[in-house]
Amino acid sequence: MATLAPTATPRAIRVVKVSPIVEVTTTEQYHLNNCSNYTAMRQPFSDAAQIWTEVAVSDQATRSDGTIIPVSEPMRSELVHEVELAYQDALGVARATLDASEMLAPPFTVWYITVIWEDRLFAASISFPSDGLTAMAAYTYTQHVPIMGSVKPMPCTA
Repeated sequence: MATLAPTATPRAIRVVKVSPIVEVTTTEQYHLNNCSNYTAMRQPFSDAAQIWTEVAVSDQATRSDGTIIPVSEPMRSELVHEVELAYQDALGVARATLDASEMLAPPFTVWYITVIWEDRLFAASISFPSDGLTAMAAYTYTQHVPIMGSVKPMPCTA
């Protein structure tokens, strides 16, 4: 007797994934002070800044029959979650890059490190079932990513 393997059901919610639009939004200075130490100081760059994300989903959607409908708060929460899942690999790559960056200050120096803040904006649509039809809503997913910029060593002063 043959057994039937379960078939995968297609996900009802589909995220259209896109490449990001990248924009430098701001810079700030981080000081790595090693004035009182006789050995080199090493710190992960993630001590200076962390990646954070934002997701926004439109409060209205357009159904396949052209009707504009409101997106309920429970549905919006579910859509936000699906967008986050869709970009978890991109976020993992960004975090791995951040974790691999290291700051190093030799003894008796202060290092001024420029933290460059980059916004990576992914903007597209997400579809979901609505009363037997398909509805589409716009979303934006933004990764705020710190990049280690220029590093300027300065001697310690008295």
